[in-house]
Amino acid sequence: MKLQTVSKLCSGCRACLLVCSLTNHGLNNPRYGAINVIQHFPSPGTYELKVCIECGVCKDVCPTGAIKENSEGILFVDEAECIGCEVCVDACPEQVMRFIKEKNVAFKCVSCGECVKYCPREALVDESGEVHRV
Repeated sequence: MKLQTVSKLCSGCRACLLVCSLTNHGLNNPRYGAINVIQHFPSPGTYELKVCIECGVCKDVCPTGAIKENSEGILFVDEAECIGCEVCVDACPEQVMRFIKEKNVAFKCVSCGECVKYCPREALVDESGEVHRV
């Protein structure tokens, strides 16, 4: 999956954050969604979406090597090796690394595609065409 954003279509509903949090952590908390929804003031209804761009900064700064790359080139956090230092969270240029305090681990987008499926405005799309809105 190749996640792309179309910020001009975003309504700011944060459904993407909720479905991400529920799918990946079983938590109904938008704070744990791996997308950054930025509201631009004073323009009402204007939002900017940021997602992981797989730049590798998080992997480079991780002191334990807990951030790995899967066979598809997607970075992920190995929870068994993460010490919860949050260095990767602070270093993320897109501000999409999250810290799950209940688990004491960092988390990033794993390209599951659930946000694409449930975005009501199609502001999140899969450029590869593998994942579609339900």
